[in-house]
Formats: sequence, C-alpha cells, structure tokens
Amino acid sequence: MVVTAGVLGIGLGACKDDGGGDGGGTTGSADGGTDDGDGADDDGDVDAGDADDGNCIAGGLGCACAEGVCSGVLFCVEDACVMGPRVVFEDEVPDVLAGLRVPLEVDAEGETIAWTQSAGPDVEFLTDTGTNVEINIPTSAGDGETITLEVEASLNGVTLSDSIDITIREAVFENVFPDVTDIEELGTTDGLAFNSNGMWVVSNEGFVSFMAPANNDGDKPVPASFVERHDVGGLPAGADFIDNDRLLIANGMLGEVQSLNVNSGAVETHLDQIDGGDPIGGVDVPLVLNDDGDFVVSNNVDGQIIFHDTGDADDDDPVPPSTFVLASAIGDNPNAIALGPEGQGLLYVGVLDAVVRVPYENGKLGEVSTYLDLAGMCGEVDGIVFDEGGNMWVGCPATNSLFVAQYAAGGGESTSVSRSWTDVGTGISRFANVDFGRDGFSGRALYWTNLEDGTVGVLAVGLGANN
Repeated sequence: MVVTAGVLGIGLGACKDDGGGDGGGTTGSADGGTDDGDGADDDGDVDAGDADDGNCIAGGLGCACAEGVCSGVLFCVEDACVMGPRVVFEDEVPDVLAGLRVPLEVDAEGETIAWTQSAGPDVEFLTDTGTNVEINIPTSAGDGETITLEVEASLNGVTLSDSIDITIREAVFENVFPDVTDIEELGTTDGLAFNSNGMWVVSNEGFVSFMAPANNDGDKPVPASFVERHDVGGLPAGADFIDNDRLLIANGMLGEVQSLNVNSGAVETHLDQIDGGDPIGGVDVPLVLNDDGDFVVSNNVDGQIIFHDTGDADDDDPVPPSTFVLASAIGDNPNAIALGPEGQGLLYVGVLDAVVRVPYENGKLGEVSTYLDLAGMCGEVDGIVFDEGGNMWVGCPATNSLFVAQYAAGGGESTSVSRSWTDVGTGISRFANVDFGRDGFSGRALYWTNLEDGTVGVLAVGLGANN
C-alpha cells in the first residue's frame, strides 16, 4: 500500500495506521451533515471549528492531530484528523492466457478511484466502474510476462494506492486420465458434466463413467481415475445435471432424454415426445436453464431446438408442463448450446461453421443472428462455454480446433476469433463438449472430450465459468 499527499498539495501527517493495507478503512461518506454532539464532523470532512470547540480529543475524527498523529485509521490533514480512502486487492489474480478479456475487482472507496497500468504488455481497458474493470490482454503477450495494474483512491486530500500483478501463462494441453486406457472405463468420450462428487463422462458405447479428481495430499499422491460406470444403452451424447443427483443425457438412438440417478444408477426416460405426441427424435445436447428443471435440447437430425418447461404445480394457478419446438431452420446441424453472460432469454447454439444467437421469451422465438462466423475453420460446432470474462470457448472436432472469441454485447452484435489452437496433441485434439471444472477438477481450467478417443483433455485458463 502506498500513501501520498492529496491532489491539493495538503501535507499528510503521521498516522498510527494507514488504514489501507488490510482493507480496514472506513468510508467517510456523508450522512446529511447532522451533528451527534461528539465534537466531530459526521461526514468525515475537515472542519476547522471542531478542533477548537473544547469537546475534541486530540487525534480523534474531526479534531486536531496529536503532535501530527491521528488514532486508528484516521489521517492528519491541515492539523485535523480525517477519514481517508480505502483501496486493497483482496485476492490475487491467477495466471491467465493471453488474448482473453479479464475482469478485475478491487475493494476501494473514495471520492475518486482510478486505474492505470505501470508495467508489462499494454492492455486495453474495456469497462470501468471504479471498483471493477475489464481488460483485454493482447495475444502478443508472451508466456511468463507480467502485467502490473495500479489503483489510486482519494478522499479528503488523502490518496492511497495498491497494485496487482497478472502473469501470462503458457497454453499447456494435457490428458486428464493418462492412466485410464480400458475402453470399458472410458470409451468414445462425448458428453461431459460435473457435480459436487466429480466428473461424469458419457461414452457413445452406451455408458456413463464417474471419474474422481487427483488427490495430491499426503505422501502418496493419487492420480485422477475411473471410479465406476453406469450403463444407459443406445448411443448417448451430451449431458447436463438437472440437480446434483440427476444427470440428463441426450440419447438420439433411443429418441429420448434420459435421467440417470448418479447415486442409485437408476435410468429413466425423462422426455421422449413433444406436445401433441410427436417424438423428440435425434437429440444431441441438453442444457438445463434454471433450478426449476426447465431445459432445452438440440436435435441435429431434424435441425431443431426443443424447449421443455416443467410448468408450475401451484394449487392456486397451476401451469402444466409443456414441451415444444422453440426453433428450427437456424442453421445446419444445431448441436452445442450455452447460456451467455446475459443468462436466460438468449441461447448460443453451435451450427455448421458458426455460432448463432437465439433469443426467446415466454416460449416465443426472437430474431436469430450469427454471433461467430467460423466459415472454413470448423465444420460442426460441438462445444460452447463462456468464462467469467465473457470469452466464448468453441470446440470443433472436425478440424481438431479450439477457438476463443471475446464477448460482444446484446442485440445482433457479432464477435470474431481472438485466439485459436489446432492439433494440440495426439488423442486430445477433438474438442467436444467443452466445459469448466468444479470442486476437485479445477474451476479455472477448460475440459473437453475427444470423439474417436477414450480421453478427456484439460487446459488451465486462469478464468472460471460465467455462472
């Protein structure tokens, strides 16, 4: 923490505690200017009269300094004790990849709060609310380089500052389970989902595998490993948890969305037809939308996005469940689906060589627009996930490619690729069903399955999922 004189050139006397480095400062915000009779200004500002009214204790708020010293977190300005600002970075920023949009937050209060860069490759400041900013790290930033940002906060003629370092990390692609080679434990990996217990991997051979994270505690580290499998039949593909105990699985061969109780192993048909009795067909990837259990599922055979609303069983005004085609003809082979930074009301759907935005409200489809054009680079998009900085990660198995595109807000705005990787290693380059981990599997790392290979890949990113 750095303490400087105020911008008005007022001299700063010694204090017992600068109030900044441990985040323990107070705000000094006004309360309407009322006087509670303690001899101090209630808004924390300097008031020359307070020091001479006979009710002050030297070194207290609004009172004269005690030989240039103020008590606690107060500051001596013009021989009066005042509140200063607060500015401190409470959390370190993990190493991050270059080419990403990165959100940052500082615990700060003051009349002014300003961010600057003092070292490292030049970054672009995108949004700035004072305590929160987003920066764009250039793709040219080299592995191991450090970016230093500083924040200054000023109040009552006192200025405090703190800084934070962001280190650029190398992109390292790895096999999460190098010791798991039995095709009965991991087959042709496709769907991928996480709950509080671990990772659940869907294999096209008709089963789901429960995988445990590595444990590096103690003298004998335990590698990430296979625990057990649950047979579900058919040709299962994408998956998503409807709650911590139930995994939804799109099984196109059986023409249904299945529900697997991961505790008992029981498998049920959760959904197999839309309203009116038509079959849901060749479903591929489900996406749970909320805690109520509403979800959408792609049907890449018929080119549809199907919406399932669980309804509301409230006795006063019950709403029955409904299942209907939300969208069709939005592009060839709709597959991967994700919610973006906006949350519900806007889907991001992977189609052939593109990601499209699909707005909806009260079961009605809005105007579909192209969000990311991947013509000639992708083929069928088979994985979409957003991180907390709004960066969209897109997997393209046909070209063995992974793409990153920074967020473009609202409406029909489009984005473009900011960084990409192709053929990153044998057995881990197919990039299907990309997702961020949780609990024992790092929440700041990207995971994916590899069609035609019995593997799961991982890339440490430095940012977590956006929800």
